[in-house]
Amino acid sequence: MIELLRVLKSPRSVQIILSALAMGLLHSFSWHPRALIAVPAFGIWGAAYLLIKDSSHRVLPAYSTIVAAHFLHNLVPALADIVYAV
Repeated sequence: MIELLRVLKSPRSVQIILSALAMGLLHSFSWHPRALIAVPAFGIWGAAYLLIKDSSHRVLPAYSTIVAAHFLHNLVPALADIVYAV
């Protein structure tokens, strides 16, 4: 979504805020307050994506960093669910 807004020449703050809100809404279907919990993390990751993309001038390093951060963010709760299930 950030890349789409970049192509449309949106300011960086709009890119970060709109993409964080959109991703937060996608995380709120099962429990609505989760959107409020997820939006700050997506905002930070969006800002990090833009920062890394500007320094490397490529999408892959920035995207890989954000995917790894999201994976690590979800790892501990997933492990807790697995332990609880066993």
